[in-house]
Amino acid sequence: MADYERRRFYRLRYPASVRPYMQYRQWKFPVAEISEQGLRFKIIEEALDHLVLHIKAKVFFNDGESLDIEGRILRIEDDEIILQLSVGIPLKRMISEQHFVIKACPHLKKF
Repeated sequence: MADYERRRFYRLRYPASVRPYMQYRQWKFPVAEISEQGLRFKIIEEALDHLVLHIKAKVFFNDGESLDIEGRILRIEDDEIILQLSVGIPLKRMISEQHFVIKACPHLKKF
C-alpha cells in the first residue's frame, strides 16, 4: 500500500509563491504544507535556538484570515519542521485552501 493511502488526513502542499505563514514569537515561517492534524514549515536559522517542543502559534492565510494552532515538533526533515497539531486546521479551511491553490496556480497538476 502506498504512503498516501495510509494517511488519515489529506495534505495540501503549497507552491512557494502562495505560501501562508506561521507567526511564532517575532518570526514568520513560510508554511509549506498543511493537514487537519499537521503543519510543515520552513526553518529560519536564527529562530532554531528559540523553538520549543510544544508550539502555540498563529497561521495567516492569503485571504487575510488567521487560525491559532498548537502542536508539538514531530521531526525535522531537511529544511522543514513538521508539527503534529493538537489544535489543528478545520476541514472547511482545508477545502478553501485547496480551492485557493487551484485558482492561484492553474499551471499545477490538478488534485
